[in-house]
Amino acid sequence: MGGIFDLDGSLMRALNGFADMVVMSLWWLLGCLPLVTIGASTTALYYAAMKSVRHEGTVTRNFWKSYRENLKQAVVVEGILVVLGFLLYMMYRLAFGMDGGLSGIAQLGFQVLFFLYLILLSFVFPVLSRFVLTVPQLFRNVLIMCIGDVPRTVGIVVIHLLPLLLIFLRIDWFFTALPMLAALVPGIVVTLNAGMFLKIFQKYIPEEILEQEEEANQNLGMFETEES
Repeated sequence: MGGIFDLDGSLMRALNGFADMVVMSLWWLLGCLPLVTIGASTTALYYAAMKSVRHEGTVTRNFWKSYRENLKQAVVVEGILVVLGFLLYMMYRLAFGMDGGLSGIAQLGFQVLFFLYLILLSFVFPVLSRFVLTVPQLFRNVLIMCIGDVPRTVGIVVIHLLPLLLIFLRIDWFFTALPMLAALVPGIVVTLNAGMFLKIFQKYIPEEILEQEEEANQNLGMFETEES
């Protein structure tokens, strides 16, 4: 039984992982408060989650590091997504307000574009958290990565949508459970997706960089052990 309660035991790892998810959720909510920084906060959330999965650094340090470094670009990207979302909404109004034979084609076109928009929302900030890219390169690489791994893309989108679906199905207890959901859901969602994003990103990172990161991670673990 003693092994369960060791610092490296399964129970302690689970408790540490749960604590990390709560901390990430709270920092994400705080980072979103100005609203225009939702993109920067989401970028930092994914950066911290992927680092946490790989046991690199602390959640707080990683979150605010990414937040500061990506703030300006994330605000620009968020603005582009808002504009695209508004255009998509206008298309929805047009497609579902039409009569006649073209209405079915218009509605189908909206559904396809809406799904692509969901993919874009799901990928753009995680990609921004991992790669240094211009805005055009960012959107282009998101498209390449989605096409390159369709099963994980679908899984990531589904995980992002699942909390919204659960809220829709049980709206009666949503406001009662809101504090608990706010403290848990963001961290849980990104932690579930972090492993899939890391698998996708590995295909686009040079091997020598991956080796350098692995070596740095091993050295970090060695130093932490020595200090403890």
